[in-house]
Amino acid sequence: MAPKKRSSVDPLARLSAQGFLGYVEDDTENSSYKVLDIHPDDIFDSHYQSREWRNPDRFNQLVHSVQTHGFNGILLVCPHPQQEGKYQLIAGGHRRRDAAKEAGLSAIPCLVVEYDRHRMAVGTAVENLIREDLSIPDEGKLYLKLRRDADWTQEELAAQLEISRDRIKECEVAARDAEDIQAMLRSSGDRGLRAAKSLRQLDKFDDPAQGHFRAVTERTPIIARFLAEELTTDGVQLAVDGIIARIGRERSSQKDELVPDVSPQEIRRQERVTTLLKRFASWQKLVGDQPLYPEERHTLARLAQEIQEYLARTPEERKE
Repeated sequence: MAPKKRSSVDPLARLSAQGFLGYVEDDTENSSYKVLDIHPDDIFDSHYQSREWRNPDRFNQLVHSVQTHGFNGILLVCPHPQQEGKYQLIAGGHRRRDAAKEAGLSAIPCLVVEYDRHRMAVGTAVENLIREDLSIPDEGKLYLKLRRDADWTQEELAAQLEISRDRIKECEVAARDAEDIQAMLRSSGDRGLRAAKSLRQLDKFDDPAQGHFRAVTERTPIIARFLAEELTTDGVQLAVDGIIARIGRERSSQKDELVPDVSPQEIRRQERVTTLLKRFASWQKLVGDQPLYPEERHTLARLAQEIQEYLARTPEERKE
């Protein structure tokens, strides 16, 4: 379908009102932009679109809104560099284009600007990052694609997007994770970052050349318990430590029998002790080089005495 030229309109005013990302016209008097009605099928994804999952309920709501109220706003596109008569999104708008297509619209209002790879990269990245449903692995794939195409370092990309280099590094590692860890991160979000770091330790037990993928088998119950919030991130590390120790004992054993894994009860108990240690370390940091209050000194002395007495008891005495 050939694009149809629209009536005269001030596109910069509309952009200002709608708040679209990624478009900055340096010389509006000499710019060659134009506003066209373009068929959704003729609008291709940005080269930097990395989203692989979208919330179906929100998307259906958007489709209903388009069907009920019409298409809201205007999309920013550029001529497709390889396909004549086709266009590419520059600064997002992928969901709204798809919703318009699903709603049966035959044309979408678009502002056509000159192709600018840098503008497309940064604009699409920003549009993706402000969406709540962008998963950590997808975020990492976006960063990897941007850096590969623009030949940017992580520091340079961080400056372009005004985010931390550590965030980029974490997400890029997640983008390279095994699929089971990526699936966990898509469900858990930032809460799963520390857990993912622990779970990666099991990758060393895989042997792809021999077709052995033990890591996934060992990780599956841990991931399930973590997503069900039966394990904290500390608990995940404890479970991984137990598996590593068990596999080490298996490999050093001359027998074929399997060594039992750490029990869930043992992990829960170790979690509690680890939490106590972390809280004590946090309190120490709070006190710093200040003198102790009398109440604090008394509580610590009492706690030390109770710990010593508890350690001295036999299991039978602790039951009493």
